[in-house]
Amino acid sequence: MLPLSILLLGIFVYVLNSPASKSYQDVQCQIEGRDACTIQQHGEGFVVAFSRIPEVEEEITLKLTYPDSYELREAWVQGINMYMGRSAVLLDSSQKQDGQINSKAMLFLGACSEKNMKWQLVTLFVETASGQELKLFYNFDTQRI
Repeated sequence: MLPLSILLLGIFVYVLNSPASKSYQDVQCQIEGRDACTIQQHGEGFVVAFSRIPEVEEEITLKLTYPDSYELREAWVQGINMYMGRSAVLLDSSQKQDGQINSKAMLFLGACSEKNMKWQLVTLFVETASGQELKLFYNFDTQRI
């Protein structure tokens, strides 16, 4: 009975760690002001940078740069320290250059009662060749005076 239990445990561990069962690979990066934030995944760089320091109730533009072997499926912003729902990130334009996609996007953050807000930009990519999903998180802050 013990060998059968060990075999079943081994199969369970294998299934949990197999590539097919891991549709999301979670990686985070902290954006400081206007500094670009790069996440390295599979030897490739995924970069996000704001055009200016993000503020609530202001249109915010950002630039996303990622390998052309990926498709940006979806992006949104959510509050970390207070639930604010999802704010859509609207893709404005994209250009392919030297194996990279350079996209411009915009978003709008609502104001809330918190003076100092922590936010998370969530990007969901799909590798075009394999269909593998890649979810990346870019954290940033806003302060109201």
